[in-house]
Amino acid sequence: MYVTRAASKQTTLNFQRIDNMVKKKVEQNAGNSKEGKSGESPEKVGTSSPVAEASKEKIPQERRSSKTMTIEDKLDFILEKMEKIDKLDIIESKLMSMDTKIEELSAKYTDQQQSLEFTQSEVDDVKEKIKTSETTLHDQAKELEDISQMITVLNHARINMNEEMIRKEDYDKRDCLLFEGIPEKQAENCTKLIEDLIKEQLKIGDTIRFHRCHRLGKDNPKKTRPIIAKFVWFQDKQAILQNAKNLKGSSVFIQEFFSPTTSHRRNALYPLLRYQKKNKKKCSLNRDQLIIEGKRYTIHTAIEVPNCQEAVTRHNGKA
Repeated sequence: MYVTRAASKQTTLNFQRIDNMVKKKVEQNAGNSKEGKSGESPEKVGTSSPVAEASKEKIPQERRSSKTMTIEDKLDFILEKMEKIDKLDIIESKLMSMDTKIEELSAKYTDQQQSLEFTQSEVDDVKEKIKTSETTLHDQAKELEDISQMITVLNHARINMNEEMIRKEDYDKRDCLLFEGIPEKQAENCTKLIEDLIKEQLKIGDTIRFHRCHRLGKDNPKKTRPIIAKFVWFQDKQAILQNAKNLKGSSVFIQEFFSPTTSHRRNALYPLLRYQKKNKKKCSLNRDQLIIEGKRYTIHTAIEVPNCQEAVTRHNGKA
């Protein structure tokens, strides 16, 4: 639209110039005619003007035969020039349009360049944040590793402390024995029951002294509660355990009194003890350890006991 208006305006100006040039030529030719009649024409006497020479060069050959140019020839020449001027104007308009488009493209390129610079800046910021995050994560990982090591140390300390408490509880109960299978009676004297058992069934004539004897747990008519006896002398307790074999065939059973944790461990190791005794192995339970042929096993290493799985299977089958 811009090119069309510019070309139209330029064409109007060209036609105005043509009219002015035609009027000038007409007036010039009229003057030359009057001078020719009076015999004083400078064209016939002297050299031609530069304009005339230039016009002669552009006029076709068939029109150069006459020494003078008619108005029509001059108009044709002028029109030919004006056509070239119009083409130049169109080219100029197109060039102007191209310049405008180039400026627009340049502006777009500048905007895109700025956008890319902004994007690159954001990418750099993100990279910096990632680098900072990686450093933070590395530091946090180191802290977590330190915390994990500390937790491991604390767990070992907790386990050791727990084991120490279990050993202390077992030590406090080292002078105690449990007598199971003794029938309960109303208004019974537990100390007298144990003394009679020791003399009559265990065949121990020496006097045994007790700190205390009593039933363990709450009264339950459906179940006979064991009697726990705490001895004054540890040697008396050991003598009773050595003579406990005399109770074989009776309903009474004597066992050592331990903490709940140790009792649970002993119950888990007991099937292995029975199996090894049946296979004529020298074995015993010492607190929460199973000793077989001089080698000690705990509940954590019991899987290493020879024929462990077979012993557990047989015990569960009988149960």
